[in-house]
Amino acid sequence: LTICSLVAQQTAISQTVITVAGVLETPGFNDGEALSTRFFNPHGIAADTLGNVYVADRYNHTIRKLNIQTAMVTTFAGATGEVGFIDGLGENARFNEPWGLTATPNGVLYIADTKNNSIRKIMPDGTVTTLAGNGSFGITNGTGIAATFGNPTGIDIDANGNVYVADHLT
Repeated sequence: LTICSLVAQQTAISQTVITVAGVLETPGFNDGEALSTRFFNPHGIAADTLGNVYVADRYNHTIRKLNIQTAMVTTFAGATGEVGFIDGLGENARFNEPWGLTATPNGVLYIADTKNNSIRKIMPDGTVTTLAGNGSFGITNGTGIAATFGNPTGIDIDANGNVYVADHLT
């Protein structure tokens, strides 16, 4: 229920783990000061080069954004507790248990929207679009909505812009 940071000590062999966001109490949801926020089954985590850490807050069906400089957590995309498969800006978009995510250096996010069996893209302004998948469970290779997935969970992007997906149930 918390997001932790592993700090390597150059003068020691051990590492130190510190909580940077979330509380250890009952899962839930709230934005605000990082150490007072609540998450509900956070899964994927990715950082951009602008000092932001993004979290796939799975059971809240949202993508959350932690600004490291201000220590504030905000909802970047999705509406808390509202399941759906809708492209849109910020809280108008809907996810269904987003799991994995990756960030490009310029802040574009790619999301493995697990229960929607789709790959979603979020621009730095919070605009969500569907990159691949149509919501149907399957194992069909194809372009855009012609592709189907079986609960994608892991995702990454290489330097050439190729997106790689770990398809959990196929």
